[in-house]
Formats: sequence, C-alpha cells, structure tokens
Amino acid sequence: MLWQNLASTRRVCHDLRLEARGVRRRASLRHIAMRAQRYCLKNDSIGFFGPVGWATIQESGNRIQVDPGAALIAHRQVFFEGWTIDILASCLDSEELRPWVAPRIKAGVWIHESRAYRPQRKEHHLTEAETVVLARCDGMTTAREIAQALIARRSAGLLNEQEVFNVLEKLVAAGVIAWRLEVASQQYPECELEERLARIGDAGLRERCRASLSELLSARDRVAAAAGNHAGLDPALSALDATFTRLTNQPSSRRGGQAYAGRTLVYEDCRRDGEIHIGTSFLEDLAQPLGIVFDASRWGVAEIGRVMKAQLRKCLAELRERKAGEIDCHTFSEYVMSTVWNPEKPCTLFEPAIERFREVWDCVLGGPVQSSEGRVAFPVEEVRARASMMFPARDAGWSLARYISPDLMIAASSVEAIRQGDYAGVLGEVHCGNSMATFLYQHHEPQHLLDATEADTRNETVVIRQRPKAIWIARTNNVFVLPHHWRYLYGEDPASDPPCRTLPAGMLVVNGTEDSVRVRARDGSIEFDALELFGGLLVDEASHMMGEFRTRLPRMPRMTLGKLVMARERWNLTPPDMPFLSQSDSEQQFLDIRLWARALGMPRRVFVSSPNERKPWFLDFDSPVSITIFVALMKKLPAEANVAVSEMLPDLNDLWLVDRNGRRYTSELRMVARPAAVR
Repeated sequence: MLWQNLASTRRVCHDLRLEARGVRRRASLRHIAMRAQRYCLKNDSIGFFGPVGWATIQESGNRIQVDPGAALIAHRQVFFEGWTIDILASCLDSEELRPWVAPRIKAGVWIHESRAYRPQRKEHHLTEAETVVLARCDGMTTAREIAQALIARRSAGLLNEQEVFNVLEKLVAAGVIAWRLEVASQQYPECELEERLARIGDAGLRERCRASLSELLSARDRVAAAAGNHAGLDPALSALDATFTRLTNQPSSRRGGQAYAGRTLVYEDCRRDGEIHIGTSFLEDLAQPLGIVFDASRWGVAEIGRVMKAQLRKCLAELRERKAGEIDCHTFSEYVMSTVWNPEKPCTLFEPAIERFREVWDCVLGGPVQSSEGRVAFPVEEVRARASMMFPARDAGWSLARYISPDLMIAASSVEAIRQGDYAGVLGEVHCGNSMATFLYQHHEPQHLLDATEADTRNETVVIRQRPKAIWIARTNNVFVLPHHWRYLYGEDPASDPPCRTLPAGMLVVNGTEDSVRVRARDGSIEFDALELFGGLLVDEASHMMGEFRTRLPRMPRMTLGKLVMARERWNLTPPDMPFLSQSDSEQQFLDIRLWARALGMPRRVFVSSPNERKPWFLDFDSPVSITIFVALMKKLPAEANVAVSEMLPDLNDLWLVDRNGRRYTSELRMVARPAAVR
C-alpha cells in the first residue's frame, strides 16, 4: 500500500489509530480489504506482491518440476516513471542552457529536397541557411557544436553563433524542430538526462543541473534500499516526494484514482526466486483444447482485420469526397481514429464481428449452451473436427497479430498432483499479441526474448505506432522493438526507446487499391498496408473479442474441453436483481446476501466485474467486510449496469505454487504462441 499510494496509506493508518470504531474506521478497513484482495488474490505483477517468475519447457516425461528457491524474491529494482524525469528536465531547461541543448527535427516532420513536410500542414520551403542547419539537427549535436561546424565552413553565409541560433529559432517557430532539454520515453530516462547534462559547457551551470538530478537519484536509491522494510520505506518515499516537489515545484503524484496510470514517481518490479521446468507431457495434456482456442483466436483476429480494412476504405473514400488531391497519412490516421475510437463514445465498429464470433463458437461446440446448466463438458475430438472447418487458417493482415498469449492457470492441490495428472488447466484472458514485453526487464537473460522476436520478424514489415508521452507508461511499453522495425511518428515527442527505423508522418501518403488502403513514402522507399498503423489498437479489440465468445445468459455454465476449463461459471446481473440493496439493517442484509447467493448457486468465493472498477475484484460471501464493499459498489451503479459474478477458479484449495515454507500463492502461466512456420 505504501508503494501504491503513500498519502492514502497514511490517512488510513491515522484513522485506524484514532478511532476504535465509527464511520472512518470502517471506511479504512474497507480500503485495506480492497487493496489486500487485489495484491493477494489476483495475478497482477505488483512489485514484491506480484513477482515475475520464469519457467522453461523441457523434453521430459515429468509434467512439472519445481524448486521454490531460498527466498520469495531473487531480484528487485526500483524504476522512475517517465513523467518524473520529464518534469525535472523541463524545470532545468532555460535560455542559458540553450547553446548546449541538441535540437532535433520534430517526430512527424520529413525533410526532402529543401522542403519540410509537416503533418496536416503545408510543406515549409527551406532557405539555404535552414537547409544546412537542419542537416545537423540530429538530436545529439548541441546547438553550439552545430554553429561551430557551420561557421568554420562559412556554410550559407553564416558567420557567427547568433546567426545560427536565429535560424534555429525560426525553425522552432515553423514547427520543424524542437530545441529544448528533453529525453525520450524509455526504461531508464534518468541515464539520458545525465548524458545530456554532462554536455553543458558552462561548469557552474552544468553542476547546478547535475546536482538536482543527483539529489533525485539519491532519494530514489534510498527508496530502493528500504524495499522490504515498511518502517524504512515510509520515510524514504516521503523524502523522495519532498525532494521532487522542492526541485520542480510540482506535485509528486498524478492521475489520482486511475488504475495503471503510472501515478507515483517510482515503482518496483521484482523477479521471483526458484526454478520451474514444464515437461512436454504437460503441454500434450492441453495441446488439443488449447489448439482449438488458438485456431479460434487466429480466425477472430483475421475477422477484426477484415472489418477494419473495410472501414479504412470507407474513410479514404469519405476524405476524397471532401478533399481533392493527395491525402497525407496523418490526416487519414486522425480521421480513422475519430470514426472508430472516438473518446466521447464507445467503439461499436466490431460488435457485428463479435456476434459472428459467438455464433461460430456455438456451432463449434455443437449448439448454444443453455442458461440452466451448471457445468458442461465437451468432447475434444468432436469439437476439434468442427473447429477445423469453422475456424480455418486465415491471414490476420497485420504484423502485431502474429502472436496469441493466453493466461493459463492450473487448478491443483500440489505439484505432485500435477505430476500425477490430477489437475485442470483454467483459461484466463487470451491476449492477441505478445504479452511478454511487460516483463522483459525482469528476465535474467532478456536478449533471449529479443532474439526470438528477431527470428519471428526478420522478413516482415513491422510498424509500431509512437505512443504519446501523455499516455506512455514504462511497465506497459512494447520493448520488443528491434532495429529493423519501423516506428510511425506523428506527435511532438522524441522517438521512444528502443530505437528503430522511423516513419515520420510527413513522409507518408495514402492510396487505395481494390481491396485495401496502402501507405507509401513520398520518395517511394517503403509501402505497406494501412492496417499496420492501427495494429496495437486492433490487438486490443481482438483481445476483447476473445473474452466475449459466449452468448450472454443470466447464468453461464463452467465450460470444460478435455483438461481445459475454457470458461468459468458466471452470473450476469443488474442492480435490480439484488433486492438486498434496499435493506437498511446491516446484519439482515448480510444474511439476505448469503441466501441470495445460495439460491443462485454461487460458491462462497467469487470475482465481480462491474463498470465502476477496471479489474475484477474478489468477494467472499462469508466475510462481512467483503460484503460491505460489494454493497457499497453496487449502490453506486445505475439500474441498467451489467455486473458479472464469476466463480473463483482455481479456488484457495487449488493453489499449487508454494514457497520454501509451504505458503501458497496464486499464479498464472503466461505463454506466447504463433503459427508454426510452413516447411
């Protein structure tokens, strides 16, 4: 709780110390319970409460071998959130620093034959002086170094430093370059800032700037040293917050109340101790049912691509009706975004495809599943035969869709039970994409993962869309970007790390063919399907589709395919289905809820998904505080809100992962699958 929200944790502890009973104490207990269920019962990687472990697959008859290790944590590391260093850099930036700052061409601007092509603006015709200055604006060479080189050659008649600086100022005003102290979005932004400050020629100015960064680094290091010791962590985090605010005059947190928003200055990631070896016999147990899921996923991804291709053709036709001549890529991209992913209304473009996906799944499973059934088991061979016809292999149409990443849980009482085959696989979310990127920096040999990505993509055109700094978060950044990939650049921010080839928006135009929209460079150097520009967003849509393969019913049974639980039992409700919400007596309400749950056939422990919480949350019908949280959240919902209640599976008796002392842990296996290469 200290790591996630220092101020909130202090407030809760203060209220608990002051009040033996009362409203604030009850609110504090609910706050702790809500955090505890998230940290302890869900498979989120949250610092030391969610360390990432790595397993290997071996040719072995043993389904699984586990050495829990000497400790829970083998490695822990504290990282800055990118916005922390961005704000410090902007505070250090000043006019007196300008000679030692390296100007760069703005991300979306393309320079060609004395013209600067700017996204959604007319091209800027460059003077001779602007052309020679721009040729040296590489983001690494300082303004003073540029001036010295040009003056020495008397390039374009530039005779002194001020004349060169005047040209740079004109290019800034024209929106062609950025000339300020800044760093790219990356895992270690403090390192780049340190390198840039080291290039300041004025010793006094350099040391003043470096002293500020050094203070922040030292405060971060004290936090890292206190990790694992709550008594030391509180003052260390407080000191870090105070240091940052003093140096920048800015608050030490942002986006209060939002989840997965990089709210705090730093975060901790950890790697779990121990070794796990998964044998091929374990994979063979699940190969057939998982294979059906993978084939369905590939088919669904292709369906998303088909719908989007049609939308791209429609958008291009609409733009051509409004505008004669060339359509630049950024104009096209922004128009597509406004029609498909408008932030003011939900995306509905893919709903018919999702409904079609459900219909095909119903056929594959032998017909719609009825609401009254509690558990349904399907014969694998029959389902596989129908799936091979209903889910034929299809090309997704864009590079990021090559992978399928299922979350697989194991319901088993122990490791020995797994070895004996006494277990069930439980399918969680199915991610259409490579979900391993989040964990790269906690791998003991990250180059292995990068090498695998290189082998998969070396002959493909891979286009990554630049993520604006406003929404860039280090932990969720796609780090599987390699030098031969391309990054589409369109905003104000410098190109993100890792580095690769760049596609400035000003370089690109769009053209239509009979069946697709193509993006091409103005100079003819590259051409690709416009679907690639939206690959990351389409992966998210496809992942959503995977979770919606069942027709929504009031009660949806647990569905098992061989040894794989494809879907947990689920109840779909609205607040009017909960008569206990109007009960004012808390003790009677507790009894009413338990009777209500029992009448519906719910187990003691479930997870609840509701519109007012981003992730599912745990509910124990035997726990008064858990029920209090449930009631409070349900009362905040409108009558038409959809609430899904799912059985907890694996349950607490099915947690096979233990540490050296026998303590049990929830876990899930993350894996990445791709279609086998044709031989």
